[in-house]
Amino acid sequence: MNAAVFPVSQNSVSLLAAGNDPMVLTRIVEQDIGAVLWQRPPDDWADGLIAALSLMPLRFSASGSLSDLLRQVSQLVPMETPGRSELLADVEMITDMFGVLMGASSLGIRIATLDGPMCPKWHTDRVTARMMVSLGSAGTEFIDQWSDQPDEQGRCQAAAHDVLMLRGDLWPGGGGRGVWHRSPACGHPRLLLTLDALS
Repeated sequence: MNAAVFPVSQNSVSLLAAGNDPMVLTRIVEQDIGAVLWQRPPDDWADGLIAALSLMPLRFSASGSLSDLLRQVSQLVPMETPGRSELLADVEMITDMFGVLMGASSLGIRIATLDGPMCPKWHTDRVTARMMVSLGSAGTEFIDQWSDQPDEQGRCQAAAHDVLMLRGDLWPGGGGRGVWHRSPACGHPRLLLTLDALS
């Protein structure tokens, strides 16, 4: 499933780089790029995982090295949970990629099961960059243009299983201007993974 992209104002310049090759994530360092989207097809294992996790909601956040985080994440989901091994492999791959992209040895991670919007209002994040993946339902909405206020004519949305990376207010040389985004307005259960670079 591709990202649901909405029309952008004719007077705006796109800040998005998107594609089905993971190398698209490396474009986050380009001067005019503020959002990168690795478009991935949804996997069947995610449906069984989300159904199982609906019975045992997750709210997990931690910071540390990649190895420490993966050890903690592996203890979150019971061994018999459908899709557990695939989830752990996906988290390890995405976390490793983000750490390499950001040159970070320490990361912040958050994993949560949701059935509604976590942050429904448009906002930017006071981080260097944030990576987000939504499993089971559509992901984060964001504005595909640089602006002082969010303009919904430039609204885009990551699809389920897509890997989205957005610049935050603290991106070096970004002028304190991050990408506007918000949680999707949907009531379908999903699992959200977010990553921040700490050092």
